[in-house]
Amino acid sequence: MIAGVFLKNFKAYSNLSFIPFIEDISEKVTVFIGENGVGKSTLLEAVNCFVRKLHPSHWEITVDQNGKSAANKTSAYIGVVFLVKKSDFPDAEALRLDHISDSFWQSDFSSTWPTDAVKSFEKWRKLLIGKRINEENYLIVIGKNYDDELKLTSFAHDRIMQQNKRNGLSRDNLIAVYECLLKSYGYIYIPVENRVADVLKLQALELQELMNKKIVDEIANIFEDKITDGHSIVDLINEKLNDYVLDINSKLNDGYKFESSGDDAGELKTSDIINLVFSEYFSRKILKKNGKNIKSLSSGQQRLALIDVVTTILGKNYSRVGKICLALDEPENSLDNLNRLNQFIKLFDLAKVSNHQILITTHWYGLLLRPVNGRLIFIDNGIDESEIENTRHDESIVARNANFNFRSFSLLNLYDQRRWFPDSVEMKSYFDLMASLWSVIRKSKKNWIVCEGYEDYQYLNYHLQGKIKDLTILPMNGCGNVKKFYELLRVPLSDKGERAEVKGKIFCLIDSDPTYLRVDNYTSHINLTFRKFLLNADGSELKLASVAEQNSRRTTIEDVVDVGVFIKCFQELCNYDPELSVLKNRIAYENSAKFIDISETLSFINPSSLTKADDILIKRCVAKDANKKFLANKYLEISPQEAVVLPWQQDIVDFFNA
Repeated sequence: MIAGVFLKNFKAYSNLSFIPFIEDISEKVTVFIGENGVGKSTLLEAVNCFVRKLHPSHWEITVDQNGKSAANKTSAYIGVVFLVKKSDFPDAEALRLDHISDSFWQSDFSSTWPTDAVKSFEKWRKLLIGKRINEENYLIVIGKNYDDELKLTSFAHDRIMQQNKRNGLSRDNLIAVYECLLKSYGYIYIPVENRVADVLKLQALELQELMNKKIVDEIANIFEDKITDGHSIVDLINEKLNDYVLDINSKLNDGYKFESSGDDAGELKTSDIINLVFSEYFSRKILKKNGKNIKSLSSGQQRLALIDVVTTILGKNYSRVGKICLALDEPENSLDNLNRLNQFIKLFDLAKVSNHQILITTHWYGLLLRPVNGRLIFIDNGIDESEIENTRHDESIVARNANFNFRSFSLLNLYDQRRWFPDSVEMKSYFDLMASLWSVIRKSKKNWIVCEGYEDYQYLNYHLQGKIKDLTILPMNGCGNVKKFYELLRVPLSDKGERAEVKGKIFCLIDSDPTYLRVDNYTSHINLTFRKFLLNADGSELKLASVAEQNSRRTTIEDVVDVGVFIKCFQELCNYDPELSVLKNRIAYENSAKFIDISETLSFINPSSLTKADDILIKRCVAKDANKKFLANKYLEISPQEAVVLPWQQDIVDFFNA
């Protein structure tokens, strides 16, 4: 995958800068946000320049204070950081990938080049090594300077080459590595200013990359394959045409003759036929939607068509030679609130079900409230030297240069990191998402469940799939966020006129907690309700209680899922978590239990096999974020295709069907 970039004197990036895109190989989505002019699109464009082999003379070099770029050309550099699985490269030894990668995993660069960019790279590398990512992955930084020369970074290239000279590393190896990486990782970049209709032409490079087909090669193979006595279609065409010309010449008077001019043999070449196919055949094949030319659609409709085509093709199980990195510049552009949310849901779902990487720049922050296994990079203006000490302990800053700060957040638990998260972005995300969702439920009979976190989403999606029409489940990173969302939606629904126009329904659902989430003046509408899971004192009965109802015990969704399946998941957890491994051979399970109740009574375990210390250990371990994630993933993995009907399901179904 493309894990980051090094840039120097390219557009807004004057000094050497390192910008990481991911912090774990499981993160398939990276979203770049920030004000105009902070270099979001530049990051995607820089990668495109490198993978499309755009000659550096066409790069947009950073201009100096006098508006000139000539002085910066000699040091301009674009380097792409690749993090790739070792198992994907069987020819690694011939390419010297092990030796190149070892240099990047192990070398102390900052002692020789103590720049912010190099220090940021080593800090990021240390984080990956802490996750043992280096054991199964190659780390390669390769790029080009303004002389179009391949370089392993702009600073350490000569040292890495010299260190590995005895291992046979040569310039030819670098070229082979470059070509191998480009073949293995297709890059599709769609800038916001690109005409969608041009991208969706059959002959467009972007569409060819999506289909994992090079049309020029496909056509060439057709016409150059030997089909008769060692002759290709091109040979046969030329033979027939030459016979025709010779026949005419034989009938002309002396002195007249059809012949080629100059040194041209006059015969058709494969490239001539390809040009003809492109100009005559493909120009007649136009993408249409319901019989309407894509060019005649509005700008917003064209953007919708683009994401539809891209996600549909990449979502299919095509056997690909390589993986795709899809880079989209402001995919929400020209779309109304109704369609923005749907666009991002499609892209996030694509990343979840496929092995493709997605890079997005955006000004629409509503997507931030929907957890996905990815990374948010917030770019803001750089700080003065006098302010550096005040931000030195800001854990979100993963890189900085003279112009910008780069703050990194996990999109799975974004609001757990709110200490470092800009308030303006957090507030805008609520309003952007609420505005989109409000447009959706006003204009269509769409149904929504708004829940706390990604694990809640997984359980709800499994148990409710197919039971509620047009249902979307939206995890919101915590009960406090669900409450904020409910209160924002409650305002327009309190107006009788607005309420009459609403077609969709929203069910807000959270866990119960003894601290009690207070919602002032709570009222439930036919289109909007706010409930919580609540077991009674002894854990024998469950209800989806009003959020206004006070409670003295904790109840989570894990307490009320399928007991038999959860016990199997917990047994797997005891093998996964070393702290719980001491329990796996001595606790007995209650398969006949009505509920799990892992928050209080642990009713799925025979109490005679538990000590007080065991009780505390289990509750503490299950509360770990990593273990909650493990249990949810394992639950989906081993659950039967047809879900068991649980007591709380019918209440939710009845709300939407009423």
